[in-house]
Amino acid sequence: DFKNPFKGYELFGNIEYRATDDRTVDIQDFSIERMYLGLKDETKEFLLGDFYANFSEYSLGNALKGLKLTLGGEKSSKLTLVGGMDVSKWEDLWEKRWDDSASRKYVWGVRLENNLLDNKLSLNFNYGGSKDDEAYISSSSSPILVNVISSDLKYIINNYFTFSSEIAQSFSDADTRLDEVKTKSDYALKSILDFNSPAYTLTTTYSRIGNNFATTGG
Repeated sequence: DFKNPFKGYELFGNIEYRATDDRTVDIQDFSIERMYLGLKDETKEFLLGDFYANFSEYSLGNALKGLKLTLGGEKSSKLTLVGGMDVSKWEDLWEKRWDDSASRKYVWGVRLENNLLDNKLSLNFNYGGSKDDEAYISSSSSPILVNVISSDLKYIINNYFTFSSEIAQSFSDADTRLDEVKTKSDYALKSILDFNSPAYTLTTTYSRIGNNFATTGG
């Protein structure tokens, strides 16, 4: 791990590398466990490598190997763009695929966060997309394409009550190999009311997820 200031920016990174001949630990003799490099200041962040993108429950939540760009601060509007591959090991990117290889899919997304009313209201918009890599799908399985849009919010009513909700719509193609397969769409929604006091906490939740609703990994 390292962190270094660089002309007003902070350069940071991490690499974890393992060598073992114990096949119960890792089937690889040598493997990169984790690796990333980033550059950031108070309002911008650029990261290349391993990262976890968690937009919202219904839109996008994936551990990716790729690129992440963030513009804006915590107390103002913030834009996040991500793109990469949802794959377990770095070696899967260059080694020959085997029948027992883990699946791989491409994931991309955008999230816009807005803090309003003196930070009492957080209103966010999300888009996420994913597509299975057909080379990593067996002939008996179907590669899936998913696009989902959602909006989530959190409103601090007073010192005791907080309301949050999300509504989402997905569009999924159950088999990208077949032109005649139609895209299915469905929606999901949730609403949560939290009561917090020094002595008690009460949470009430309602949610509904459609039969054909799909996420990129949330």
